[in-house]
Amino acid sequence: MTTDLDVAFPTLTEEDLAVLETRGRRRDAKTGEVLFRAGDRGFCFYVVLDGAIDIMDTSREEAPLIVTHRAGQFSGDVDSLSGRVAVVTARVAEDSRLLELSAEELRRAVDEVPRLTDTIVRAFLMRRQLLLSSGFALVEIIGSRYS
Repeated sequence: MTTDLDVAFPTLTEEDLAVLETRGRRRDAKTGEVLFRAGDRGFCFYVVLDGAIDIMDTSREEAPLIVTHRAGQFSGDVDSLSGRVAVVTARVAEDSRLLELSAEELRRAVDEVPRLTDTIVRAFLMRRQLLLSSGFALVEIIGSRYS
């Protein structure tokens, strides 16, 4: 039985990786390198070929870990497609080999390859739902509730 976590954090098939490989570029990343930060706009989409990427909530002082992406998994959520700012930070957890696609390349891939659309968009939507249900606040309003 498929769980919400299975939907949110799928592992891409070899066929999916081959399709994305034609649209992106391989790159090496060192432990501790920040791939994108909360607040960045137009950030890239990353598929882990080897190694790991940590996704963290840096809106809090202690920056808790949300998830670690491993080989065949990918970064991003609905903001990757919409052009809005990132709400989380992605940092390389261990020396890694990554496939990097620009936001534009990702949108084109999702538009042109229905199988990828299903996997990636479903994952992005479920990630946002899980993030919000965990108490993550996208907007914080400060002041009296009577203002």
